[in-house]
Amino acid sequence: MYAYFCCRVVIDNNACEDATVIQVDSVNKHGILLEVVQVLTDMNLTITKAYISFDGGWFMVVYNVVDNDGNKIRDKEVMDYIQSES
Repeated sequence: MYAYFCCRVVIDNNACEDATVIQVDSVNKHGILLEVVQVLTDMNLTITKAYISFDGGWFMVVYNVVDNDGNKIRDKEVMDYIQSES
């Protein structure tokens, strides 16, 4: 995302037994959810579940994701990339 957006990305491998949980809290902006999904798909990750909460000005979306082998994300470079690009 762009520097002027207020966004927080939290990656958690302990919250779910079979997937990595990625929580994104952000100011609402047209197309922002598409940008986040694009980052995940660019990394060849599969979204197994998604939850969204929206109050008009802010949103929170939680994704459960796995890699191509169906495993949690363990690669620190991948996790860092997701946090820097989301």
